[in-house]
Amino acid sequence: MPSGVLAVDCPLDHDGPHFSIAVPPGEHVLDEAQAAFLDGCESSTAVRLRVGEAPAVSWEMALRPCDDTRLLGEGEAYGFGTDGAMGAFADAGAWGPLQRLSRQVMEDNDPEAWKYSTDSAYFLRTREPGSGAELVAFAVGSDGVHPVWVGRSADGDVVGVVVLVEGMPDLVAP
Repeated sequence: MPSGVLAVDCPLDHDGPHFSIAVPPGEHVLDEAQAAFLDGCESSTAVRLRVGEAPAVSWEMALRPCDDTRLLGEGEAYGFGTDGAMGAFADAGAWGPLQRLSRQVMEDNDPEAWKYSTDSAYFLRTREPGSGAELVAFAVGSDGVHPVWVGRSADGDVVGVVVLVEGMPDLVAP
């Protein structure tokens, strides 16, 4: 991520990005986590971009300037919308070219243009050749709205960004 600004959105649906979050420039670790509730009937899945080594001591909902948390009901959250059941983390400085490349890959069904970045089916990535910036796409559990959470260290630095992909609360469309 050469620009130091993280874009979070669906690479197929928007001119986006929906969210832009300042993070340290460089390469960052992407994790997938799954949790099952005690009754075994429900589960939750999330993806996290780890941008710092310090533990997160607080989490805040990612917001755009037009989002007003006073309008949210209990259990509601803002997030990015998708009609393609896909989300992405990308370098915001190259969002346009990366988004065009990802759309082309999906429309042309070109498996050579995507690279699997882990053993998980959740992560596919593509790279913008000029800048070296990457877009990492992940499957989300459904179309709709997916919240984004920003984790901060005790010093207030961003150390992680999480997208809930399944097992979400009621959400407010963007």
